[in-house]
Amino acid sequence: MDLPPMNKDGTCDPFIRLQLGNVTKETRVIQSALKPKWRENFEFLYRANSGSTIVASVWDSEMGTADQFIGDTVIDLNEIRPNVPFKYVFGLENTDTKISLMIKVLLFAKLGPTELQLQKRKKYRLRLCVDTTA
Repeated sequence: MDLPPMNKDGTCDPFIRLQLGNVTKETRVIQSALKPKWRENFEFLYRANSGSTIVASVWDSEMGTADQFIGDTVIDLNEIRPNVPFKYVFGLENTDTKISLMIKVLLFAKLGPTELQLQKRKKYRLRLCVDTTA
């Protein structure tokens, strides 16, 4: 992966921001790197029909000023079968950058009568691994 230089010294301080509905999670910032490597796991809880896309965006961290946007992608979780690992690879425009996300959508176990009433709005747990080492 080669990120574009975003800093005056020709480097970048990248991190990945993941957003599902109103929940946002971020990888750690890797300082002064054009070829960052992440291997981090995240979990999101969501209900079917309550926001079924996740936005993965790459940013350059800036101290004291707004972070700089590098690129993003939108992943439709309806395209991913529950309980089956799915590898999603996306590139950033105008770069040779490829980012790989391992995604697994897990259907919650039935918890009882209350849960049975919610069958039309199934609950899911999303496990997402940001892996740029592969």
